[in-house]
Amino acid sequence: MTKIICKKIEYVFLHGVKFMYENTVTLKQGYAFATILTQNKPVYKCELSKTDAGELMEEIIEFETKYNEKEGLMLYSYLSVIIRYHTDKGIYILGNTEYPAKITYSHDRVKINYSVTSKSVPGYSNF
Repeated sequence: MTKIICKKIEYVFLHGVKFMYENTVTLKQGYAFATILTQNKPVYKCELSKTDAGELMEEIIEFETKYNEKEGLMLYSYLSVIIRYHTDKGIYILGNTEYPAKITYSHDRVKINYSVTSKSVPGYSNF
């Protein structure tokens, strides 16, 4: 099943999340999802691997944006995040309170290349 990801990524830092249930994220008072418009269509990858402790699922979203030195996702990339992205099939969440997403990025002062990764146990429920 191919999902076409919209050119918009939404994020909230983990400390702003009150709780999660299924695909719904309830935020603490005063927090909201921030939106980043991407320059290209984000790419979603999912890999399942076997470890000594059992199966591990790694989900990755990669996207590119215009350079903005004040962009929160870049400035606070050391913080854990929850990503919300829209596709032609619905709205999906990357990360949860137990297994939040981690950000890595590189830039050349023209564009920023992001890679957001979440590792979790397949079928893990956050409730």
